[in-house]
Amino acid sequence: MSLKDDLLKIKENAPEPIQQMIKSEKERLESSGLLESCLNAGDRIPNFSLPNHYGELISSDKLLSTGPLVIAFYRGGW
Repeated sequence: MSLKDDLLKIKENAPEPIQQMIKSEKERLESSGLLESCLNAGDRIPNFSLPNHYGELISSDKLLSTGPLVIAFYRGGW
C-alpha cells in the first residue's frame, strides 16, 4: 500500500469534524495559489551554493558533476 492510500484510509475513517477540517484546509491551500509555485518531482531548480559541515561553500554544480543530487527538506521540530 502506498502512502497516498494509507492517508486516504486514515482520512476516510476520521470523525466527521476532522474530515471537515481536512476539506476546509485543503480548499484554503488550493485557493492560496501556493501550489502553483511549489516544486514537483523532476523540476529543475537554479544553481545554488550551501555550506558543508566544514563551513565551506559547495555549489550544486560541483555536486552534480559527480552524479545525481538528492535534496531533502527537513521542516525542523515543531
